[in-house]
Amino acid sequence: MHLKKENEALFYENINLYNKNNQYVNIRCISDNQVDYLISDTSKQLYQFLPARLISMTLHESKNYAVIDKGKRDGIKENSGVFTPKGILGVITWVSERYSLVKTYMHPDVKISAAIKNNYVGIAQWDMHTPNNGEIINVPFTVKININDTIYTSHYSTLFPPGIPIGIITAKTSDNIYQTKRYKFRYLEDLISVYYTYTVVCLDSDEINILYQNK
Repeated sequence: MHLKKENEALFYENINLYNKNNQYVNIRCISDNQVDYLISDTSKQLYQFLPARLISMTLHESKNYAVIDKGKRDGIKENSGVFTPKGILGVITWVSERYSLVKTYMHPDVKISAAIKNNYVGIAQWDMHTPNNGEIINVPFTVKININDTIYTSHYSTLFPPGIPIGIITAKTSDNIYQTKRYKFRYLEDLISVYYTYTVVCLDSDEINILYQNK
């Protein structure tokens, strides 16, 4: 019980830290006990991070979902990324007043723009076969990725700020016909252990989406 209270206190301390510092920086890397930041050239706050608890989740379906205990009245929006101190969890797909439905990363629709060392490498997605395992396909031969490299969210999406951990590279194969590579990776967050989550609210997402709708 004492450890649970300590973890909860750390959870809320982290969320306050993320929101406070995001006015000046972009998150680069988050782990259980450490937050590293990459200084940005702007003081405009782009993201807000809202804490929530996970209350239910599927793990053995072809399309897996989770429910968190925050909704519209708390500022949660659809198409917002959800992550934990270890890494990404999924994307909000539906919101009620008090709850939100999350497509977890073990859902074929969840595709995350991925990077290594701030360099975009491709789209990370579940491999549809093995729990907690994903793949990045159509990676150009010129992109250098090593086994055990960590992949992070890139800056090419409003779902997540850049630098949220996704997973660790475990294997690679080559497609000589299309001159591309395919990489396997293991998601850093094990869904079976999730309790506390953070939802990413991109404060400029509505304006950005209007631009795409009018292209």
